[in-house]
Amino acid sequence: MQDSNTPIEFIAEAFEQQWKRFKVPELDAIDLLDLMDHYVRQGRDFEAEICRLLAERKEPDNIEVVYTKAHVLMDEGRWNEAKELVEGREKDGLDTRLFNIEGQLRVGYAKEAMRFVEEGKAVSAASGQDVNDFVFDAAMVFKDYGYAREALELLESLPADYADSDKAEDAIVDLLMMLARYDEAHQRLGRQIDKDPFNPSLWQRMAFVDISARHYAEAVEDTDYGLATSANNEGLNRLKLTAIGSVVPLSEAQHNQAIALQDPISLMASGDSNVGADYTVRAMTDYCTAGLFLPRDSADRPGLLTRRIKLLAKIGDTATALHELEALLAAHGDQWTACHEMALICFDKGYTDDGLEALRLAQRFGLLSPERQTIVIDLLLNYHITTAARELWMKMQENLDRLPKPWQRKLSEVATQLAAS
Repeated sequence: MQDSNTPIEFIAEAFEQQWKRFKVPELDAIDLLDLMDHYVRQGRDFEAEICRLLAERKEPDNIEVVYTKAHVLMDEGRWNEAKELVEGREKDGLDTRLFNIEGQLRVGYAKEAMRFVEEGKAVSAASGQDVNDFVFDAAMVFKDYGYAREALELLESLPADYADSDKAEDAIVDLLMMLARYDEAHQRLGRQIDKDPFNPSLWQRMAFVDISARHYAEAVEDTDYGLATSANNEGLNRLKLTAIGSVVPLSEAQHNQAIALQDPISLMASGDSNVGADYTVRAMTDYCTAGLFLPRDSADRPGLLTRRIKLLAKIGDTATALHELEALLAAHGDQWTACHEMALICFDKGYTDDGLEALRLAQRFGLLSPERQTIVIDLLLNYHITTAARELWMKMQENLDRLPKPWQRKLSEVATQLAAS
């Protein structure tokens, strides 16, 4: 074992030398990339990256390996390096067109990206290649960039006997969900369940659709059907708790189950129900417990923190609420909704100074665009707050010309009142 005082550069060099001598598994590059895709679907990013690196070491000039690396570079924002990597390679190939499709979507040119899809289909037809895999891959690129309608159009163009039709059908359901077309997603999953009624994964997806559509009773039924075939299915148990917690606060036993499952989403849902029922202590317990289980970089964390801030303001602990609001803005940037909603709660409860401080924080962090300033102007006028907000009014006066005319007049009238007071 190395001495703990050994410089890290020497340790790194030893590691890299051993890594170079590491024996690559007896799989070709394409198998390793397929394995990478498998791990990505399972959320096992570390294993996926290892497979990609091994494929790159084994066959660095393999066209699939090269384009996979290029996509990684694009994901990291290293467009110049990605473009340089693929330049001069199979200019008329489908991989090149997939690369060009992604390049167009990165700058919002969806129509131009579809032109590359049509070119790829024509090339495939002329060369006798199976075009369906290309169409599927193109659809997934559109999906990744949020162009769900185009992706759906491409997937629905695939023939019924497409070799990966199950994968395509799953993707279609995902896209319908992205487009909030829940009834259609429900119908498609229903047809799948008719063919395979004892598949817990299908019931889990159906429950997720029903929760998204706010059909909570139906979601509980979905999970019950799924749990009848897979009683210890963690995903189904989590969704059942979320569906229940979205309607009524979780019972003590259900709360304990959510903790055992380390499930922040059902706890957040239960917290919301407790707030609605004015059980503020229970709500705070739910939110704090959810915070333990929610990954630090989760997209749901700002929403959880906003819930806590609003609840703290509601129960009168405005000092803590303002402290947490500042931390939220420092960590997560533009959280205007949290500032606005805290100000509303404070003004409703007569905590004028604290509500103004929430708006000052929004101003300090550069969140008051002209559009949002119109909201602040109306909010302050609605609560008849002028003199107490003198500094805020004067700051907004500096941007008078950027406001729509009606709010310019409102702001000018307030400025006149303040000058006279």
